[in-house]
Parts: sequence; C-alpha cells; structure tokens
Amino acid sequence: MDTIGFISGTTPLTEKQVKEQRKANGQCETCATQCFEVYRYAGFRRKKKLTNDDVHEGICLRCNPEAAPKKDAPSGGNATQLSSGLNHHANKPVTRISSSRMQSANSQENAPSSD
Repeated sequence: MDTIGFISGTTPLTEKQVKEQRKANGQCETCATQCFEVYRYAGFRRKKKLTNDDVHEGICLRCNPEAAPKKDAPSGGNATQLSSGLNHHANKPVTRISSSRMQSANSQENAPSSD
C-alpha cells in the first residue's frame, strides 16, 4: 500500500498532518526537500535557512523556481553575482595599502595645488 505517512499497523496520516510534520522537520511541505536545518538551542527549536542546489535561503526551488537568484547581473557598477553557498565578496580582489602609503596619498590630496 502506497499511502503518504503510512506506517504498518497504524492509520494513515492525512495530507494536512503530513504537511505539518514536514514543516516541523524543516522540509518543503510539497516535496519534502530539506529547506531548514532544525536544531535545539536553550530548549527551543530553531530553524536555520539552507542554501544549496535545491534550496535558496529556505525556499524550495523545485516547487518555487521563480525564487531562484538571478544569474545575470547588470553590467557596470559594483554588481556582484551571488553563487550558491559562497560569500558574494569572495571573488572581489582585495587591495591592501600600508598605512604609510595611505598617509602619503592623503597628504598629496590635501596639498595646495600650484595652478
């Protein structure tokens, strides 16, 4: 017998009970994809949004494909493309300037011009 939530020797769960159970376990109510990490902290149940190939910030992409992040960023400016599970600043080049170089650059900017 192929009934949702059926355990041998018990009565089958209703669709509403299955959805409630999935929600409590951090799963998508429709397809049971894991959307949240459920854990206990100080005696309370907490949920942490997951982001992976099937889920974006706790939203199931199988059931809600329109919730997927946009792949094409607008050209120009400081537009950064978000990638799954990565910090969006990770691909940005980092320029480190020593404090002495920064002080000399500031002093050159503040110096009176000889025009």
